[in-house]
This record gives sequence, structure tokens and C-alpha cells, in this order.
Amino acid sequence: MNDLYLWLKAGHVISVIAWMAGIFYLPRLFVYHVEQRDAVPQMIPVLEVMERRLLQAIMTPAMIATWVFGLSIVGMGGVDWGEVVEAGAIALLVGGVLIAKWRDLLLHAFDPQQARAIGLSTRLLHYGLLCILALTIVGALRATGIILTIAMLIAPGAIAFLLTDRFARMLPIAVLVAVGATFTGVWLSFFLDSAPAPTIVLVLTAIFVVVFVARTRRTGQHGALAAD
Repeated sequence: MNDLYLWLKAGHVISVIAWMAGIFYLPRLFVYHVEQRDAVPQMIPVLEVMERRLLQAIMTPAMIATWVFGLSIVGMGGVDWGEVVEAGAIALLVGGVLIAKWRDLLLHAFDPQQARAIGLSTRLLHYGLLCILALTIVGALRATGIILTIAMLIAPGAIAFLLTDRFARMLPIAVLVAVGATFTGVWLSFFLDSAPAPTIVLVLTAIFVVVFVARTRRTGQHGALAAD
């Protein structure tokens, strides 16, 4: 039974990765389709075939497999519904507050004097942000453990900060990094026979090192060009 559960879990993770990869790539094909419609009309049939094959041969089977493997795991009793409800409630609360007050929180984080000058309650925003952070940690600790929780709080944001200086882009980049590192870490842990949480942390560390080195080299090149 334990071996069956591990195989179902591996199939579920791989199916989700394939499904998410298709979801991320298909819009890019649509953008190419629109861009090349007038510039290179002969590319349109090729793009249409790629879009159709991606949707029908990869995304749809991966979506079906994701549901089949996931429901099979649920049927085997591999899900603690109490933790799912608790994590879902915290996610809805934290997400709702961030969506409703993200502009105020952003202004308070970067310019508290300006926030105070326009009449915002900086004390409420400060302690409200701490409460949101605490709820996020509480919700994540039971599912991931302290090490992975700390890594997820720091690494995705740090990586996103190295990739862009616009806050509106940092949020989706950080989410994509966290999700991608999670999928990659779980997938690698299955084949390496290692614990998922440390493997995810190592993946996040590797991504940060690569991005940091690339950013440092690019900054050095720009500085050398400016000096010349």
C-alpha cells in the first residue's frame, strides 16, 4: 500500500508539473500567434499546430491524470482534511487582506512618512502586516516545517528582487519561483530518495546563486561599458 501511495504521489506531481508548464507556455504561443499574424503569415499554420498539439496531447491528458492521481490519493486517506480547511481559511484571509490593502501596505513599506501624511494609520498597517506574516507562518509550519517555511518566506522574494525592480512584477515572479522550486524539489526528492523539504530548499538556493551570479556579472559588464 505504501509503494502504491508513493507511485500515485509521483504521478500526481509529474502530471501537475506538465499541466502547469502547458498553462504557462500556451499563452506565450498565443502572443507569438498575434505578433506574427501580419509580420510572418506563413508561421500561422505552424503556430496553430503547436497550440493544438500542446492543448490536446499534453495539457488535457496531464489535467485528467492530475485529477485521477489526486482523487486516488484522497481515496486512500492520504489527506488530512482538517489541515486542508485550516490552510485554506488562512490563505483566503491573508489573500483577501493583501488584495484589498496592497497599495496601502506597499506605501507603508517603502515610504511610511508619505503614508502617514496622507492619513493612513501606519500603526495599524504595521501590526496588521505582522499579523498576516504570523498567520502565514502558522499555516505553513504544519505543512512544510520551519526550515522550508523560512526559505519560502525569504528566497522567492529575494530572487524576484534580483530579476526586477518593479514591485508589480516581483509578486508574480516570486510566486512562479516558489511553485517551480516546489515542483522541482518534490520531483527530485522522489528520484534521489531524499526528504522533499530540504530538496526544495536546495533548489531555491541553487536558483538564487545562479540569478545572483548572473545579475552581478551583468552589472559588472554595464559598469565597464559605462566607464569606457
